[in-house]
Amino acid sequence: MMRTATKADSAPRRLRGRNAVCRAVESLEPRRLLASVTWTSANGGNWTDPNNWTDSSGVHRVPGALDDVVISPPGAQTIAVNGAQAALSVTMIGDDTLNIDVNGALTIGGNSTIKSLTVSTLGTLNSNGTLTLPGSASLGHLGVLGGSGKVVVGGTMTFSGAPSYIRTTVELTGSLSGTASPGAFLRFDAADAKVRVLNGGVASFRAGGADASNGGVGVVAETGGSIILAASGGAVSADGGTINVNNDANYGSGNSLTGSLKNATLNVGSGAYLNLGVNSSVSVSGNIVGAGAGVVYVATDSSLLLTADATFNFLADQFRLRGRSTIEGNGTLTNNGSIWVDGSGYFTLKTKLLNYGTYRNGYATYFGGTAGELRNKSGGLIKGSGTFDHFDATVTAPGLFLESGSTLHASDGGIGFGSLLPLNITDSVIQANNGNGLSFSGKNTTINGVDFQVTGGGLLSFVDGSVTSLAGMIKGSGAIDQIGVATGAKITLPAAGATIATASAGLIRLFSPQIDGPGKLTINAGSSVGVQGTPILTTEILANGGFNLDRGS
Repeated sequence: MMRTATKADSAPRRLRGRNAVCRAVESLEPRRLLASVTWTSANGGNWTDPNNWTDSSGVHRVPGALDDVVISPPGAQTIAVNGAQAALSVTMIGDDTLNIDVNGALTIGGNSTIKSLTVSTLGTLNSNGTLTLPGSASLGHLGVLGGSGKVVVGGTMTFSGAPSYIRTTVELTGSLSGTASPGAFLRFDAADAKVRVLNGGVASFRAGGADASNGGVGVVAETGGSIILAASGGAVSADGGTINVNNDANYGSGNSLTGSLKNATLNVGSGAYLNLGVNSSVSVSGNIVGAGAGVVYVATDSSLLLTADATFNFLADQFRLRGRSTIEGNGTLTNNGSIWVDGSGYFTLKTKLLNYGTYRNGYATYFGGTAGELRNKSGGLIKGSGTFDHFDATVTAPGLFLESGSTLHASDGGIGFGSLLPLNITDSVIQANNGNGLSFSGKNTTINGVDFQVTGGGLLSFVDGSVTSLAGMIKGSGAIDQIGVATGAKITLPAAGATIATASAGLIRLFSPQIDGPGKLTINAGSSVGVQGTPILTTEILANGGFNLDRGS
C-alpha cells in the first residue's frame, strides 16, 4: 500500500534545503566587483601611489585590470606610470598627460580615450580595445605601442626613436611625424602591425622611414590619406592614397623595400629621389608622377611588380632603371614622361610598356618571359646608345614595336638591335645623325613604311647575319653619311618596294649584300649607291641616281 506524506515528513526536508543554501552562501570567496577608480590628487604624481586614487566605495587604492579609470582633475597634471600596470579602461579628456615612464608598461583591456599621451624610452602601452588619441601623443626611443586592439589617432602623434615600435593597428586621421634627429623611424615587428593613413590623415617622415622586415605591414596610405617622405621610406605603401616624396628624400635608399602602390599616386617632388635599394620589390597599380628634378632609381636586382595597369609621368631623365633591374607583372605600364635605362647595367622588361613620352636606352633593354613588350606609340621617342634584345634564346616575348607616328633616334653613340630580337617597325621615323649609328642584327626584323633619316655622319647598318624585310624610304645627306649592309646580311623587299633618296653628296654603301624579294629598290635622282664585295641581287633595282659596283673593294 502506498504511504501518504505528512507535514511532519516535509518540514525537515525544507530545513535541510535552507541549510544547504546557507552553506553555499558561506562558501563563496569574497571578490571585488567592477569599479570606477578616479584620480583625486591635486598635484599629479605616480600611478602606483594609492593615495592619488579613490574608488567608487571611497577607498584609496591603485587601479587594477578590472577597473574603469577616470582622470579628470582640475588644472593640468602629469600622471606617471612606473612598472607594469593595468586597467579595464582609461578616460582622460582634459588637459592632463599620461606619461609611461622609462621601463613602465600599461595594459588597457577595453575602449579608452587619452587626450595627451607620452610613451617614454623603453615604455610600453598595450591596448586590447580601441584607444582613441584625440590630442597629442609621442612615442620615444624603443617605446612600444601594441596590443590586440587598435589605436585611433585623430590629433598629432610624433615618434623620436631609432626605432620606435608599432605592434598593433594604428588608424590615422590626424598627423604622424618623426623627428629629424636621431633619424627616427618606425619598426613594425608584429603580425599585421601597420599604420593606416585614412582620409585626411598625413604621415610625415623627416629622417627615417618604416621597417617591416620582421613580419609587419608598415605604413599604408589609403583613399584620401597622404604620406610625405623627406628621407628613407622603407615599408611605405599606398592603397588608394598618395605618397609625396620631397625635400631631397630617398624612398627606400639602401633598404630592401617591399612596399606597394595600389590604385595610388606617388608624387616625386623637386630634388627628391625614389630609390629602390638592392633587392627591393615594389608592387604598383596606380600613378607615379615626377615634378621638378625628382628622380626615381630602380637599383641593382630590384623590381617593380605591376599588379595592374600603372602610369609613369616624369620629366626628362627622371625615372632611371639601373643595373639588373626589372619591371614585371600582369599590368601595363604607360610612360607619359621619361624613362632612362642608365649606363650602370641592363634592364629587363617582363610586361607591356606603352611609351608616349621618352624612353632613353643608355645601356641595354632586354625582353624577358612571355610578356616583355615595348611599344613606341604615336608621339613617343626612343633614343640612346644601348642595345635592345631578348634576354636569351628561350624567351618568347613580343619584343620591340615602333608604331605609326613614333620616332627612334640614335644618340650618344647609337642603338643596336640584337640578333634574338623580333623587331617590328611601321610608319615611323628613324634618325641616325651626328656620328651616331643604328645597327640591325635581328633575324626577323620587319620594316614597313619607315622613313630612315641618316644625316650628319650617321650610320645605318644591317650587320652580319641579319635578315630584314624593308619597305620604306631611306634618306641621307652629307658626304660621310653611310647606310651599310654588311657581308652576309639580307634585305628582303616586299611587294611595296623601297626607295633610297640621298642628297647629291650622300653615300649608301652595300657590302656584299643579298637583296631579294618581289619588290623594287628605287634609287632616286641625285642619290649615290656603292656596292662593294660580291653582292647577290635577285630583285629589281631602278637606278634613277648613281649605282656604282666596285667588286674589287
